[in-house]
Amino acid sequence: MLLTHPNVKDCGVIGKPDEVAGEVALAFVVKDESGLSEAEVLNYVAGKVSYAKRLHGGVIFVDEIPKNPSGKILRRELRERLKAYLAKAKL
Repeated sequence: MLLTHPNVKDCGVIGKPDEVAGEVALAFVVKDESGLSEAEVLNYVAGKVSYAKRLHGGVIFVDEIPKNPSGKILRRELRERLKAYLAKAKL
């Protein structure tokens, strides 16, 4: 659904650990040169999906989404990037 936004080139969504809900959705987004913001992405998704499917974990902008040779998103690598991002944020 995120790929239907005109300023999103590519994306991947994973579950972010949450103490209350267990897991919440977090999106890794490759944006074009338009200067897309996190708030724009969150509002776009909120207008199209149910409350439970919204990106409560937030949005992280990246240069590329890791994929295998057949084009499947490597969510394991996205989880590793999330761990590194969270560790860096705590510093």
